[in-house]
Amino acid sequence: MAPPIDRLSTQPPQSANRSPLYDTARREAAQKVREAQDYRQQKAQDTDKARAQADAARERLQTAKTEEQQAAERVRAAKADEQQATRASQQQLRGKAIDVVA
Repeated sequence: MAPPIDRLSTQPPQSANRSPLYDTARREAAQKVREAQDYRQQKAQDTDKARAQADAARERLQTAKTEEQQAAERVRAAKADEQQATRASQQQLRGKAIDVVA
């Protein structure tokens, strides 16, 4: 229920009852809240960026490992080809030597 009209004129507004220190403290608290929100947002962005960089690094590492495995397979295949060629050459030489002796 509203106070009587004669009492309305004698009461100062609520903002007049507050001290300037209260307003300053409230502004400072609001500023700290904004700063904390900005900090959290920046930290989240930094975390997202770091995660993206880590994902990219893992992908590059996996690519490098795959390339290394493929290179090792090529080396093994080349060695096998070399051994096969050496054996074929030796057999051919033996065959010629047998022909010469015979």
